[in-house]
Parts: sequence; structure tokens; C-alpha cells
Amino acid sequence: MHKDNFRKHSVLIGENGSGCLFQPLDSDATYILTAKHLFYDEKDEGRGVESIQFADGTEIEIYRCLQTQDGWDNQKTPFTFIEFETYFPHPHKDCDAAILKISPALEEYDRIYIDADLKLPELYELCGFPSNVTGIQRLYTPHKLENFLGSNNFFDGARLSYTLSKKEIEGMSGGGILRLSDDYISILGIQSKMGQQLFAAGEIGFVPMKYFKEIVTNEKYSSKLSPLHPPYLSSFSFLLDDIFKLDSAVYELDKQDKLTKILKSKANSIKESDITPLEIKEHLKDRLLLIDQSSNDLEQKAIWAIWFELLTILNIAKDNNLTKDDLPRVFEKIRMFYSNKPSDFWVNHLHELHLVDYTGLQDDGLVVVASDQKANGMHILDLKKVNTHIAKAREEFELTYIDDPSEFPFDKYKFANISFFKESTVSEVNDSFMTNNIKDCITMLRDLYERLIPNW
Repeated sequence: MHKDNFRKHSVLIGENGSGCLFQPLDSDATYILTAKHLFYDEKDEGRGVESIQFADGTEIEIYRCLQTQDGWDNQKTPFTFIEFETYFPHPHKDCDAAILKISPALEEYDRIYIDADLKLPELYELCGFPSNVTGIQRLYTPHKLENFLGSNNFFDGARLSYTLSKKEIEGMSGGGILRLSDDYISILGIQSKMGQQLFAAGEIGFVPMKYFKEIVTNEKYSSKLSPLHPPYLSSFSFLLDDIFKLDSAVYELDKQDKLTKILKSKANSIKESDITPLEIKEHLKDRLLLIDQSSNDLEQKAIWAIWFELLTILNIAKDNNLTKDDLPRVFEKIRMFYSNKPSDFWVNHLHELHLVDYTGLQDDGLVVVASDQKANGMHILDLKKVNTHIAKAREEFELTYIDDPSEFPFDKYKFANISFFKESTVSEVNDSFMTNNIKDCITMLRDLYERLIPNW
């Protein structure tokens, strides 16, 4: 993912505004998240100057940025303003948030998700089209954030460079505050005009994404708007290109390629089943992650790619095509925890695993862990090799749960990295894996996987 995608997701709205393209769960429409005040005119009809909302049927010029061989072009996107059909404002008069609905859906805007992480302001950029450059050739401009400021009613504050004047920021109202997150974009909020009125030079206000969620859940709009979830939460079919990317040694590449083809082929039964990421998300909620991670991380694509892999592995181990009805049984036997740190999971999180929520996981259940890197040697957790860490964790657990220390997770459950079923499997299968037919290879995988997968 490159920062050019910030420009791709940014749109120019009318003469004085910006917006951010967002693909919701509904694949029939694409949304523009923007500022509500852009759709009002200042008029004096005898009662003093008032803000008058645009009339239904008003044609609004919207341009999005398309990359070409020579650079970038602004392409006009037709939009007719119709309240509660194409335009959905936040119902509170002081909340400067609105959603525009573009139908049919635009392509390739599904790599954006909602963020709420205020820890690292320097990772974010305000993206939009300042109005000090006029006409449709108004230049896309990003401004890096330097710090987050306090919150107010319906908006939070942020500081850009103190050298930026009001004229250099005007017109960026409605622009997204974006950052790169691996192979996708996360959006923190939309710039609000309020910030320009109340804040000093170089400082802005932005509407956090929770207020856009309030728009789609408002009872007046709920039948016409879709949740602001990325489309891949609706179906594993969006994730086929993201699964079983193995990282084996060079002398094992032939076995790796054959294993990858088999696993991806078996993944089709999960793709075609009635199991979806949303079903899993709703059932497990925050138990999908480590305790130090935010619930907003549940929309990261990597989490659902790993669940896709895990369900495929279960299909092989159980010689059965799982359906939604099997999920309660899966959750009684299996739990998965993910970390987005690009290093060995055990190194980063072994000391936390005794504090994770295992509610509903039966004794002798399997805990599968995963990060953005395969395990470094120990694919199945061997307590004897980390006895000092386990002793320290046991003491902490017994002090925390002094009335019931018998539930120590490392005594109750088996722990394995997802790489056991991938890179470790490449090393585990013998040379006959390369000459066997596919059916016999799957039998070989089943025998290997059943060493860890609980019976049911």
C-alpha cells in the first residue's frame, strides 16, 4: 500500500469542500464521508443571514482522482443531492458529519477501515483539496499531523504545522484523516469547519468516526445505509488472495508450492459456506484479540485471513465441510489470538497469554496464535523450553486469581502458532508428499493436523 491511495480515496466536493471515499458492507454503493456544512448556503431572506440546506435535486460537482500513465486526472462523479436518498446528515445540528451515497459502487475502494487510535499522530495525514487553488484542478494536498489536542462536542482537535495559514486549510473540510496500515488505509475522522473557527493557526477539528457510525445506525436511515464495515467482513471470498502466503526455506519451495495449492483449493468450501467474518466477530467480539489491542483492530484484514486459514485447516482435520451451525462447537474447542506486530508471537506476547479471556473454551482446547511472521522455531509451545516465563506467569496468575488459581491457561490448553499448519507442515511431511496424489496428500495433512485439533 502506497500513500498515493490517500489521493485515490480523496474527493473534491463543489467549490469549497473535500471528502473521503469509503466502501461499506453494501457492495451496491460507495459512500463519501464528508462535512455537513458543505451542503448549506449562507442566505439572507429577511431574517438575517441563515444557513439554508441545498434543495433536493441540486446537482453537485464531485471529482475523484484517477491515476494515469502520465500522472493524475480528476474524473467527475455524477451526484444529485436528495436528502435521505443520496445525502444523509448526522441528525444533531451541531455534528458536522454527512454521508453521500454513490450508486452503483465504485471499484477498488474496499481497503479502508475505521480507526480510533490516538496514540501516534505523526502517522496520520489530513487529505483534501485546499480552496486557495481554484477550479476543478484544485490540487490534492496532504498535511501531516503533529499532535492530537483535546476533544469538544462532536469533534476532536489536532495540530498540523503551525506555519499553515487558514487559507491553506480552507477547502479541506470533509477531508479524511488517514494513515497507512500494512495493505490498507485506516481513517480516524473527517475534518470539520468547527475546528477552523475555534482553533489557532495550524490547528483543526475533526469529526471522529463514531459519529458516522451513528448516522448509519439512525432509525431514519437504517434501511438505506449499510454498516461501515469493509466488504470482506461479509464474505471470505474477498480474502482468497490473502491466505496461505508461506515463507519456507529455499530447499522446501517445491513442497511449499504444492501445500499452498492444496490449502487454497480446500479454502473454497469455506468461501462457499454460510460462515462469514461477521458471524465470528459477533460471537467472539473482543475475545479475538490480545488484551492490549483495540476493538477497532477487529476490522483488520489480516485477522480474517487467518480465520479463513484456520477454518480451512479444521475442514481438513475433520474431513468435513464446516457451516455456520458448527461455529458454537468450533468456539468450544478452538480459540485464536492475533497480533499485528511483524515478529514472533511468542517473543512479544507469551507473557500475556495467561491473562487473555478464554471464556467458553473447554479444557484441552487449542489456542492458535498468529502474527505477521511465522514462529521462530517453536511452532507448538513447549513449556519446558520457556519454564522461566511460565513460572513467572503462574505466580502472577495465582496472585491475580488467588481464590481460584487452578484455571491457569497453560495447564488447561494447548498452544500453537498458525505456522504449525503451514511452514512447519512443509518440513514435517515426508518426500512422498511430492509424488502422492492429492487425496493421499490430504490424508497426510489430516494425520498431521489431528495431533493438535481437539476431538468433537
